[in-house]
Amino acid sequence: MPSVPADQPRKWTPLPASWRRAALDQTGTVLLESSLPSETQHHSYLFLAADRVLTAHSPQELPSLFEAIEQALAEGHWVAGSLDYEAGSHFLDLPTRVTRTPLATFGIYTAPRIFDHTSDSTDEPEPPRPGPLPIAPMLRIRREDYTAAIARIQRWIAAGDTYQLNFTTHALSPYADDAATLYAALQTQQPCSYGAILNLLPQSKPSSASHRNSSSAPHPTAR
Repeated sequence: MPSVPADQPRKWTPLPASWRRAALDQTGTVLLESSLPSETQHHSYLFLAADRVLTAHSPQELPSLFEAIEQALAEGHWVAGSLDYEAGSHFLDLPTRVTRTPLATFGIYTAPRIFDHTSDSTDEPEPPRPGPLPIAPMLRIRREDYTAAIARIQRWIAAGDTYQLNFTTHALSPYADDAATLYAALQTQQPCSYGAILNLLPQSKPSSASHRNSSSAPHPTAR
């Protein structure tokens, strides 16, 4: 019989399907779902019905948002949400690109529902496991802009200004299915410590973030 890796628990109960449905159906909700069996990260967190939602649409609004988060934590609340990549300009004193969505969105909560995958059990069916995603990502950057950006990064490295940069850009892909199917496919194809469904603002599309070394864990921004 094959042995269980040292960092993988012997029991792992999948998250009940109703938790994902609640996150997708109810505005003001955040789901942090653990789908990579681990002895150290085996809890999922469902934040329902935010007491209030904090947003920042510009770097100038971020300091007051952070102050509100610290105040909420000091009062015993939980905080869960997201920072866009573009918010990093606030910390580096760089120009900020105009975005269609807030730079930061966080919900303030009394407490989350917590599911322990190593000890809790459920009679509900586990979420579906769909097949590969039928998508064809298309980069939203011109070849000449990409080439210029890479050349600039190489100059910075050659000058000793940095030793590593993560070059990111946007990609688009047509997708005909619903958000639930998309999220389930991402979780199946890329299990991670914490995948997320963020459904904080009215008329916003629930999104999922899936990174093997995710930093979306409840600590420290969710108490």
